Amino acid sequence: MGKIVDGGLATMQRELPNMIAAFRASRPQAIRPGDLEGQLASEGGQTACHNGATDGARVVLRGDQNDSVCWGNLQRRLLRTSGQRSTMEANGMTGPCCQRLFVALLAASSALPLYAYDPLNRVEYLAKIKEAKAYYDEKCEKVAGIRIHRTVPDIEGLLLLKIRPERRSRELADPMWPGAAFGREATGDSYITSFLGYEYRASKNGEMSPWRGYIGTTRNPGGLPGYRWVEVIDEKDGQRYRYSGSVKAAGKKNPDAYRAELENDPAYDMNTYRWSLDKIPSPSKTSPRYAVTFEDHVIPDERALWVASSTVKVLDLKTHEVLGEMTRYAISYIHAPHHSMPWLNHSICPTMQMTGDLDSSRKFVDQILIPMKEK
Repeated sequence: MGKIVDGGLATMQRELPNMIAAFRASRPQAIRPGDLEGQLASEGGQTACHNGATDGARVVLRGDQNDSVCWGNLQRRLLRTSGQRSTMEANGMTGPCCQRLFVALLAASSALPLYAYDPLNRVEYLAKIKEAKAYYDEKCEKVAGIRIHRTVPDIEGLLLLKIRPERRSRELADPMWPGAAFGREATGDSYITSFLGYEYRASKNGEMSPWRGYIGTTRNPGGLPGYRWVEVIDEKDGQRYRYSGSVKAAGKKNPDAYRAELENDPAYDMNTYRWSLDKIPSPSKTSPRYAVTFEDHVIPDERALWVASSTVKVLDLKTHEVLGEMTRYAISYIHAPHHSMPWLNHSICPTMQMTGDLDSSRKFVDQILIPMKEK
């Protein structure tokens, strides 16, 4: 095989993932599935390539000469659609090898059902929203909801089989992102902390509100305790670790600001304290009996409507029972995200009567595995 010489190929290898991601997430003009080859072939062709209309580079999408198109026409359409013209030209990615690779990848991307319509066309957008809303409402009525089969009181700790992974703005604008239905939920260590914190609800005339409150790590009067600990299996070493919270001295107060207190009490505590998430190898040889997991559903036809779903399950690992499950659906009305994050601006069902949904999983799980009360 001969050596390929293309001045922009090295840059193409470096930049292509970002270009394709940007194309998928934010292209302003949709390419309809199945249209790409036929439409572009009608724009180019052998005659155009030989009459000076293009630079003469040929691209064969399926190895058939009859389906060949001219790069000049292809470049104008695809780079306009993807928004990557300046990136490619600035980095010298205009050689035939780069062109063929980029076009082939965009052609494959165009087959996704998400781009079967133009979200910037108001008529098409409103029709798609109507279709999506009907689908979402039906799922909310017939599928979504909380189902509790059995509750267990006085639970000290549990096993988290999965942790919500960290996400960036790119994921929050990706219709195929697995965690979309729980896009506003805490991630990483914050997800773990949500199971350990105290819940604080609003109250009126001494009666606690039926609406779930916020989760915090500060211990104040009236707080409903979370779990004493949770365990997680580390993906890197396969070991089980126990996480718990503690308050530790984190610094010193300014003596000048507390001069009066020190004069009245020389033993006045000048430390400042901070809540800490502590991690140690599990002291138990056996895994916790109760566990929490989640299953994110990535259904292409569903995601084409900017609808996402996911299920959280509470398990009894000893009896192999599902103690309860919550199936959530989410819908976003932002179908052409430009500097926006649809999965932070979406509607969900069930609503769960709660303040925000940063700690949704915790507020579902503690209805089944009821945390042990403090003495």
